[in-house]
Amino acid sequence: MGKLENVPGFRTVVGALLIKDNAVLFVRRSKNNFMGGIYELPSGKVEKNENNVSALIREVKEEVGLEVTGDLKPVHEFIYTSQSGKNTKQITYQCTFNKSSDVTLSEEHDHYVWVPLSDIDNVDFLDEKMKEIAKSVVV
Repeated sequence: MGKLENVPGFRTVVGALLIKDNAVLFVRRSKNNFMGGIYELPSGKVEKNENNVSALIREVKEEVGLEVTGDLKPVHEFIYTSQSGKNTKQITYQCTFNKSSDVTLSEEHDHYVWVPLSDIDNVDFLDEKMKEIAKSVVV
């Protein structure tokens, strides 16, 4: 199986790399949520009757209130074990979106920040995986 594809036997999660004015959108998980306080990209699992694109469009709308408007470019993937012990593959897509809309967070997140691409390595609140994913931006 090639890179950036779903893997049989693994749950698939899709993440959104949203870029505005050369900055990446990160959201902080609410304190009362699993892994509360960490910064991540808007993301979520692909449901049974969804494909990756429809799941990503839905998750971005639900989590940050933005409308994905065009091309989705897969740029990064990694495998991990979820909180429930499921083998999970996350595929992150660089997305175009309606930049005239404001970010509106769901209850799952309590803060957002646009981090300039030039500052990714210097931001102490991002873990190394988030920095690695942000650096996969295609300009």
